[in-house]
Amino acid sequence: MGLSQYLEEILKHNYTKLMVRVPIHELMSELKAKQILSDDQVNELKYCVRRKDRTDLFVKALKTRDDEDFYQFCQVLQHHQAVTVRNLGKTLRDQAKSIYDLQRGRVCT
Repeated sequence: MGLSQYLEEILKHNYTKLMVRVPIHELMSELKAKQILSDDQVNELKYCVRRKDRTDLFVKALKTRDDEDFYQFCQVLQHHQAVTVRNLGKTLRDQAKSIYDLQRGRVCT
């Protein structure tokens, strides 16, 4: 199925923050448990040496998932011990909700 276009745009817009702030290697087992990542994807991510390569591979994998998985990913970030990671999870979720509301005409002007 894949992520909706507006969620892909959020990932694109926040790519640098994802690369710098998200410790993907620390989150892999939880993301696997929530079935956001497959065994193969986790194994592939383990062998990425450079952070940029790991982020590219992770974003590519996330784009193949559905929108609910994106929100699950945001939730995983929001429960991380590091404040910057929690804040990024909240930011991603809030941006997604704002765009969703705008597209559905739910925001009052």
